Amino acid sequence: GLRGLWRLACEQASCAGLFLGGGAGNNGMQGDPPLQISSPKDIPCVLAVAGVTRERKHPPYSSSGPVTWETVAPYKDYPLPDGLHKPDVTAFSEGYPIQYPDGLHKDSDMKGNSFSGPHALGVAALLLEANPGLKPWQIQKLMCETAVDLFEKGWDPQSGWGLLDAPAALAGAQKLLRGAGAP
Repeated sequence: GLRGLWRLACEQASCAGLFLGGGAGNNGMQGDPPLQISSPKDIPCVLAVAGVTRERKHPPYSSSGPVTWETVAPYKDYPLPDGLHKPDVTAFSEGYPIQYPDGLHKDSDMKGNSFSGPHALGVAALLLEANPGLKPWQIQKLMCETAVDLFEKGWDPQSGWGLLDAPAALAGAQKLLRGAGAP
């Protein structure tokens, strides 16, 4: 079906050098994992970014994982209960002022993972600026390996590998540029 087609297209885009990612979704109060994170963010090569409040709490709307591909032909992989570890990382999704076109900073009651996804993609842009030779999977790995644990040690279904740490990920990209090894 369409889910398999989404995965094929995203894998081809990633192989062509495109970094893909976005907010994990706002389905945390609707259904159980593995149905909360939908395509394309449930695809292995696409970065899924969960949300966290300014107080570093998991908001109830933020989608959780894991996800599975065991019923999707031709893949039939990532069976539950372990599944595919999604979300990958977390970024802030509420509690910060927004810059509006009129130039005023305004507090906002707007919230959602549509705010967390752009944070991660901004970090990806910084990494590519520092090291234009990075491959999409290297960017994703740097973000995950340098994230700050939030809830459980290692990966957990609410925050992934943890809160994005842009300076740490940037340092990793610069280290790679100097030839210190691949992530």
